[in-house]
Amino acid sequence: MIVGLIDIPCVPFKLPKEFEELNRKKCELENKIAENEFGFSLDGYVKKNYSIGLLTIAAYLKKNSINVIYSHYEDEKKIENMIKECSIIGISSMSPFLSIVFEIAKKIKKQNQNIKVVVGGPGPTNEPLRYLSTNNIDVAIIGEGEKTFLELTKNINNLENLKGIAFKKNGIIMNSPVEYLTGDELPTPDYSFLNGNINDYSINITTMRGCLYNCSFCAKFKGPVRFRPINDVIKELDYLNKNLEKNSMVHFSDNVISIHKKRFLELMCKISEKKYHLVFGCDVRANHVDSEIAIALNKANFKRINIGVEDCCDFVLKKNNKGLTFKEIKSAIKTLKENTNAIISAYWMIALPGTNEKTIQKNLMTIKEMLIKKEIDFVLPSLLKPYPGNEISKYPEKFGIRMKNDWLNWLNNYYLPMWESDFFDQKKLINTNKLYLKTIVDAYSKMAPKGKSKISFKNSVSI
Repeated sequence: MIVGLIDIPCVPFKLPKEFEELNRKKCELENKIAENEFGFSLDGYVKKNYSIGLLTIAAYLKKNSINVIYSHYEDEKKIENMIKECSIIGISSMSPFLSIVFEIAKKIKKQNQNIKVVVGGPGPTNEPLRYLSTNNIDVAIIGEGEKTFLELTKNINNLENLKGIAFKKNGIIMNSPVEYLTGDELPTPDYSFLNGNINDYSINITTMRGCLYNCSFCAKFKGPVRFRPINDVIKELDYLNKNLEKNSMVHFSDNVISIHKKRFLELMCKISEKKYHLVFGCDVRANHVDSEIAIALNKANFKRINIGVEDCCDFVLKKNNKGLTFKEIKSAIKTLKENTNAIISAYWMIALPGTNEKTIQKNLMTIKEMLIKKEIDFVLPSLLKPYPGNEISKYPEKFGIRMKNDWLNWLNNYYLPMWESDFFDQKKLINTNKLYLKTIVDAYSKMAPKGKSKISFKNSVSI
């Protein structure tokens, strides 16, 4: 049996002119600041992406003697060959890419009705019925895909007893969730499946799965927390160090990298001892940051650290289940600034439930002040999107929002917000988003050196 896997990690698209220009300026100014103050370029902005989950499924199938063909969704020639050779084709998907998934599935079935089309990822996990609304998709995987996909290859014509799937048989049948992989079972991604040179990709790795927290706006996979063996992580980093160019950035995409402090410090110690020629980045949560953790990150050559601020108003943070106060978050940022030589970037949500005119102005003033005072280096803003699976999407009435657009049409209307509320209509959401971007760009302009950046940024954005 040959299995095909089609990756849709992100989709580049053009923005309306004003947003396009603001985003281009923001990226260029961030890169100039990084080059001037930290000595390296932020080339991740212009590199290709991939889905870690699809590479781990590929590795898991390969380990179990299944032949796998992997392709990026834009590689039409490889997909044509896949359709000729494969009996099962899996497509990874987030909800915003629903229209692309439907298009690919239609193309596969048009050429060969006998191929079983399987979808997986955050979209099908949270909206399996939506994906099965077309006759071109046979199975939706719910949750982690490694075990389920392997079982599918053995029982593709006998689905009734398979865990972790939804499928059609006289209606929709949804089976019970699959058992989670243990930490020791978590596979290492197989980078040999990537098309072309690995240096053309923005590299992300994970050392754990799951999350203990329940922020209202987060669509990341929750599940129980499990940790990969440290030696497996080190072997992966050895491979990357051998194959990536000097000073390449490798980002640790763990939900909360330091949630298990003892293990985290052991991992950082082993990375420090290796003296890799790579530089690293990660995301941290404020209540899992202290001086010992910050010092360990610095010794391990972490040069970019992102922290979730989301909003500077405590009642907004509380309403959205952040579980932290702005004072606690700011204290963690101070600890990172004092104990590392890294770029400290703040994730900042725009238009969270609870936002009003006063909180908008307070956030804009706080962002400008923290940037100018160099309390933080960069701000990474994001307009609220009620992704299927997050609390806001599950209980919109509780959070006072109304869905306006459909994910199936989202790529055709990407500049329009998905929702509105009594305070925010779509026009106000667009203008507020623009105001945050303009505030950040204005602050960067005061911080950045004169002259051009070494990297030319495309006038497009990816999600």
